[in-house]
Amino acid sequence: MNRRIRDHFLHTRSGRIALWFAAFALLASVEAIQMRAGQRFEEFTVTWGTALRRGFEAWMPAAVLGLGVLGLADRCPFDRQRPGRWIALHLVSCVVYTLAFAVSHAALLTGQTSVRGKVFEFGPLLGKILIFYTVTNLGFYWLVVLGHHGWRYYQQFRERERRAIELEGQLATAQLEVLRMQLNPHFLFNTLNTVAALVHEQPHTAERMVTRLSELLRAGLDSPHAQEATLREELRLLERFLDIEQVRFSDRLRIEIEAPEELLDLQVPTLIFQPLVENAIRHGIEPLEAHGHIRVSARRENERLILSVEDNGPGPSKAPGSCTRRGGIGLSNTRSRLRHLYGDDQSLELIARKGGGTEARVSVPVRQNQTVRFSNGNPAVLERLES
Repeated sequence: MNRRIRDHFLHTRSGRIALWFAAFALLASVEAIQMRAGQRFEEFTVTWGTALRRGFEAWMPAAVLGLGVLGLADRCPFDRQRPGRWIALHLVSCVVYTLAFAVSHAALLTGQTSVRGKVFEFGPLLGKILIFYTVTNLGFYWLVVLGHHGWRYYQQFRERERRAIELEGQLATAQLEVLRMQLNPHFLFNTLNTVAALVHEQPHTAERMVTRLSELLRAGLDSPHAQEATLREELRLLERFLDIEQVRFSDRLRIEIEAPEELLDLQVPTLIFQPLVENAIRHGIEPLEAHGHIRVSARRENERLILSVEDNGPGPSKAPGSCTRRGGIGLSNTRSRLRHLYGDDQSLELIARKGGGTEARVSVPVRQNQTVRFSNGNPAVLERLES
């Protein structure tokens, strides 16, 4: 509720005008208090009613005329190309403001009795106000004008910053979408080749592969902009993917998946397993003449979620000039996606296992029931916009 009231006063015209007059009412009240306190040291007595009246008679003309100054400053912003014209306009305007204040103040007091018993007359009073208030009014005028332009530039800066943040988020989202699209071509190529080879000899198997492939593609189309999903959902997708790979390798490939029940609702990057398993199959299982084994697991270490894909292949090649398992587009894009989603709070390592084979290990922060969102949803963006 407090925030709603604040937004009303700051972001609506009527609210800002109300705040403007409230500020001048406060100044009038302070002057009334000073007048009441000053009677102890002067030879006059003043009631609270008279003190408040004098305070409002002094400050309300400034409040009303100040709105006109704000309107002029808003319609005539500073022009860097013609600064002389802007200065000349406000020099004339500040003289008009000073005269208008003196006339209105004198008119309000004319005919009233001063605290010392004298009746105010317009002519002498106007001259006295011009002498005593001119410097103050000139200072007030330029304070309003420069303060308005300072606020205007601050608002423009905030707007540019907001747009830059939105563009940054949109760029990050676009980059993530491109990276997601680049995860699939190698897998699609192999799958379609296998389907083409099986369609005449084993049509039922080919039909099964096409069905699994359509399920994978549909899962991507159902949530095209989601960058995170639950571990449970990702493992279901992985099972469809592995079902296709199982057809390709038949008895040569054994797969093991291990994930504790309490971790299944935690958030993980979408399609996080597919490039890791695909890399393990391509570089670990395909070169083997013996049976291949892939183990997919998830575990929690304090506030970290560790996702692991292990194979029993030959391990990363370290021969000079050879193609290592770090060079594939799948792993490269996975690293880029992790960096976009989590910044430096993530890692992807390829670890040579002691008994042979390779482990691809991903470490991300534990997240539950939340997603990483960009553009109009990134938590960092929202924090910067609301500050």
